[in-house]
Amino acid sequence: MLHKDDDLERGLLSAIPMIADGGFSVSPRISRLLDVQRPLPDELQQRDVDVLQLTADGFQVKEISSHLGLASKTIYRTLQMLREVYDAHSNAQLIDIAHQKKLLDMEDEDDQA
Repeated sequence: MLHKDDDLERGLLSAIPMIADGGFSVSPRISRLLDVQRPLPDELQQRDVDVLQLTADGFQVKEISSHLGLASKTIYRTLQMLREVYDAHSNAQLIDIAHQKKLLDMEDEDDQA
């Protein structure tokens, strides 16, 4: 398993021999993410968190829909539902609330460690 921000060439060069021998490969970044993975609140699905994370990362609705393979309307509805669930009046406020509830990856903190 490789993360989108991993060095693809180096990751594949180390993973191919392991996988060829019947093993499994997980990049260090993915391993850290799995270690800190939090259970989701009952009202959230992984797709909701993905939309939230991509919104926090600065992606526009069209980019999120393309990245996740979903219709733009689905992204709009997901954001609307999330704003209602967390009583947020804007996407910016929603992102702030999500950070407070520790629903989003804090990559900046991981990079500083």
